[in-house]
Amino acid sequence: MPFIFSIYLVSFSSSFCLLSSFLSISLIILFTSLENFLYASSSLAKFSKEELFWIKSIS
Repeated sequence: MPFIFSIYLVSFSSSFCLLSSFLSISLIILFTSLENFLYASSSLAKFSKEELFWIKSIS
């Protein structure tokens, strides 16, 4: 009986470790994509401000 319990415990701990590593990898991917998106949107906003300045100076 303790042998079966230890097998269950080992399988549960390995699956938990796999799940936590998967969660950490997905969080890292999410944060990097969010950072890239924020950088792209800020550069896009900067570009539109420069465009607005050029439009104002032309007109």
